[in-house]
Formats: sequence, C-alpha cells, structure tokens
Amino acid sequence: MNCVLAYGLEGFQSYPADMVISLSPEASFDFERQGVPYRLMSDFYRETDLFGQPHSKAYFDSQMEFMAGMDALFQRHSRICREFGIPLFSISFLKAKYAMDTVNVNGWIAQRFFDANPNINSLTLLMGHGAAGEISPSIFAFRASQKAVHAEVLKGICKRRQIQFKIIDAAAKQPSDSSASPSLRRQAEEMAKDWLKIPYYYLSYRKLFQSHAGSSQSLLFLHHGAYEIDHFIRQAVSNGIRVFVKEGHRIVLENSILRTAYAVDGEEQSGGLREELIRCAEEIRQGEGLWVSELNAACLWEGSADVLRPLFARYAENEAFHILSTAQVWKRCLVENRIDAILARGNTDPESLAILIAAKYLHSKKTICIQHAPSALEGEAMSVYDSVGFDYLLARDPVTHTYFKGWGRNESQLGWSGHYFNHLREKSRKQAGPRPVKIAYLPKKFHEGVRCLNEYSYPFTWYYEWQKRIMDLFASLKSHTFVYKHVSVQDWAARSILRYLQTLNASNIEIVEDPFSKILDQFDRVITDFPSGAFFESLACRKSVLCVHSRYFEINPEATRLFGQCLAPFDTIEESLAAIETFVGSDPDRYRAELPLKEMGLGQLLSKAMLAPKQSLAGVF
Repeated sequence: MNCVLAYGLEGFQSYPADMVISLSPEASFDFERQGVPYRLMSDFYRETDLFGQPHSKAYFDSQMEFMAGMDALFQRHSRICREFGIPLFSISFLKAKYAMDTVNVNGWIAQRFFDANPNINSLTLLMGHGAAGEISPSIFAFRASQKAVHAEVLKGICKRRQIQFKIIDAAAKQPSDSSASPSLRRQAEEMAKDWLKIPYYYLSYRKLFQSHAGSSQSLLFLHHGAYEIDHFIRQAVSNGIRVFVKEGHRIVLENSILRTAYAVDGEEQSGGLREELIRCAEEIRQGEGLWVSELNAACLWEGSADVLRPLFARYAENEAFHILSTAQVWKRCLVENRIDAILARGNTDPESLAILIAAKYLHSKKTICIQHAPSALEGEAMSVYDSVGFDYLLARDPVTHTYFKGWGRNESQLGWSGHYFNHLREKSRKQAGPRPVKIAYLPKKFHEGVRCLNEYSYPFTWYYEWQKRIMDLFASLKSHTFVYKHVSVQDWAARSILRYLQTLNASNIEIVEDPFSKILDQFDRVITDFPSGAFFESLACRKSVLCVHSRYFEINPEATRLFGQCLAPFDTIEESLAAIETFVGSDPDRYRAELPLKEMGLGQLLSKAMLAPKQSLAGVF
C-alpha cells in the first residue's frame, strides 16, 4: 500500500496514494478544497495514552535524570562549569525538552500509525513550502526545523520496518542577505527610535517623581515594555533604585533622563574552553557515559538517540561555548555597573541564559523571574521551565502560585503579586459602560509542530478540525456576533482557519488582531479553549467566561474550587459544542467567578528584596 504524508500539496498530484494523511492544518484545508479524502495521525492513537499517568510521570523523571547526567558530563569536561557548579544543560531545560519531546512523540505516534497499517510498503513525505533541508544545528531554533526532524524520525522508522521512503521538498531557497552591515537608513531608523524612547519612558516610568535620595542598589531587567515588568521598573525608579534595562547588546540606565547606554560586546575567549567543549561533543556523539543510559530510559521509541545525539553534540560545540563565553562578558558588565539582581520573564534564549549564569553562578547575585503566563493546569514541565536558573519566582495569581508550591522541583523561593490583573481590573472598571453584546473567542497558541509531553495540548491537525466545527456553530447562531481573536505570529492559522472563515463568509463572525488586554472591554462573554492567559484576564475583569478543554487535561484543584463553573471538560467535539451553545444562551452571570487578588507594595518589596541576604528572601515574597 502506498501512503502519502503531507505538510502541503506541492507535488501531490505526482504521487498517487492509497492513503493520504494530513500533517498540517494548511494541508487539511487544501485537501478539503480539492475534494481529496484525507485522514489524521490522531486517528491511529489516543492522546490519553500519550499523556496518561503514570507513564508521562515516569518519562519526565527519566528525562530529569538524563539532564542531570548531561550537566555532569559538561562539568567533567569544562573547567568553568565544574568550578562554579553550572548546570549547563538543565538551565536550557525548555529548549532541550522541546527537542527531545518532539522527536520522541513523533516517533511514538509514527510507530502506532505503522502498527495500525501493516500493509504500507511505500511512504512519501511532502514537505510543502517553508521546510528546512537540514535539521537546525541549534536547539534554540528547533521550531523552524521541526519538519526536517520529523522527516529524520520517519526515515529511521521506515528503514527499520523495510518500508520504501521518499521525501519531496518543495521549499524554494530564500535569497541570502549579502550586506555585511546595516544600511545607513536602518542606522538612522534605530537612532530615531532611541530618541523617541526618551520621552516615552520618561512618562511611562514617571521619572519626574523618582527619588533622588540615592541608592546603592541596582537592578537589571532583561525584558521590558509590558505592564507586568514596567510596573516593577516604575516602582523601583520611584524608590531610588538604579534601574538598567537590556536593549540588544547594551544596557540602558533608566534613572537617566537621556537613557544613558553602556555597550556590552564581545566574547571572553576563556583559555581552552573551545577544546573542552569539543571533547564533550565527541563523547556525546560516541554515546559513552551515564547520559546514554538515561537517554535510553527516557525514550518512547528506540531510534530517538540517532536523531538527538548529533543535535546535542552541536549544542556542546556551538551554543554551550557561546553561552559560557558570553556569561564571562556579562559578569564583567555586572561587576562594573554594581548590579545586585537580575529580573526577567524567562530564560529561553542563549543570551538570557548567559546573563543568568553570570549573575547566579559566576557573580553570586540574585535572579528573579516574573512569571510570564498564568495557568489552571497541572503537569510537571511548567514547574521547571519557569524557575530553572532563578533564585525567586513571582507568580501572577494565587492559582498558579499554588501550582508551583505543589510541583516545584527546584530551590526557587516563591511568591505572587496580582499587580497585572489588578491593573486590568481597574482599567475595566473605569471604562465600564453599556454592557457589550459581542462574544470573543480566543484559540490556543501553538508552537507549530513542536510537542511537549508533560505540557497539555491538542493534536495540531485535530485542533483545526475542531476549530472548523466551532466556527460552523458560531455561523449558525446568527443572533449573536462572535469575534475570532487571531494572533499575528500564528502563521498556521492564517494559512488554514482564517481561509476557512473566508469561505464560510459568515456575517456574524469578525476577526481581530489587537492585543486581547486592550480590547477586553468590547466583550461581556469570552470563550477560550485553553485555561491560560486570556482565561485569567477575563476572570480578573469579571467577564462571563467559558473555557472548554479536553477531559484529559489535569486541572489545578484550586482552579476548580475558585471557578469550576467556568471550566467545561469534554470527551467529544459534540460535547464541547453543546457546552458552548449552552453558555451563549444562558444568563452570563452564571459564568462569572472571582479571581482573588492582592496588591503588594512592589516598591517596598523591591527595596526589602535588595537589602535582604540572598538566602533569606522567602519572607519578602
């Protein structure tokens, strides 16, 4: 039997097949438009088998042991990792886990697909446009290369099962930029932006009211521009704390009216570091040492190491060298500018990791994470990737705080502040007018093609089929106006569900791209399919909100206690549609719940935090 797996339809007519499998929402839309029958990989396995406990718990435990083994490997080869106790691989937890899980989950699913279809003797993979020819040499760019990774997985399984395998890559090579330096126009634009930032941040951070009493304490913010971070900056400035923000390869002093900038450039060429990491990479390629047995224990299919070993070896040679050498440059910057603490929203890019390593391990300074998003879900993964590398973690709400207290796997001290949600609530109160009549729908955000086993999600192509059914329901409820909230970076939606909405041509469905927090007051009812950011924002503003979610999602008991009436688990698409229709036709007050918030004196909190010893900040939070 001949089978075609397709990310896109380019070349499809040249490869007739007995079975067609769509691997992307875009391919599903095109197949349907051309009248081609297709199936999904999720037809051949149950998502509950993939996420089910204790299976996923055992996988996660083995994975953490594997990462600890990799940390030991780097410390055995690298003097700086050994001397300062740097857990180099674990601190890259999220990106490393995404790479491992995408390979393992794709392999696990593919094996179930072939087990269910033993007559397949020929498999053709249509890569579509936008495919990468080779697996990216960086786990930090893994999303862009997930198609190529999937191709490697399928090729390995087909070889083991003696199935003929062919890849059709229709991706056109993009012309490279041959310019060696930014154009004069680009430089002028950047200079203009810098001047415009001076009055903007002068007003935003209320520098007119800053304390000039002087402070020996200094903070460096790795991220800024969003309220949840800028509120901290404003409070710190007003309390006389010296505040730096990172902008590219420089830091900017916000206490200065003209935003004085200090360059941070270059890499510290630590003697022998490159050679040490090359030896480490060679050991990874050869598959020697503790890490191999732990990797095998973590695998969901036997070919995982063949794909991951070269990827992690390149991490040792390239990213590890860049992170460690850059960390030494940033240590010098922290010392010269007397930085006492680092505040950030996360640590998922190499430079942020380098700065955190410089602060926490090379310079023994405090590192504080302001949690990037709330969640009503349980699960192991979030307990690590929002806190690894940080001394302190400040959650946004009591529900997420309860989660971290129950799941924490590290030594981060915990606290929470409702300042962001209090801000939204107060803004909503001030703008209150006649009750809006539009109903917002906020779909889940996807990292296209990337899977994380211990982080709940939906099968990607199945999710598109579900969204079509939801849009059909909205179109049938003509007495109501629905607004589909599209996020511009979700390219898959633009290539699939937005095209479907065009063909649906429903007069009562609108599409918007504005940030939800800025348009929240246009709605009284909100529907979402994932209990995260938008769900909590709606609760904070006391909107009538319904979150439909798959029943295999494990919900935080505190979330169920506080707003269980707003959560609608389902087993089938029909069940989810019935819940939505009931919500739309009911008294909106039935679906309002109270998100308890407390306002912390952040300026006072920061002042205490800066003065407290590094080991005794638990009382501050």
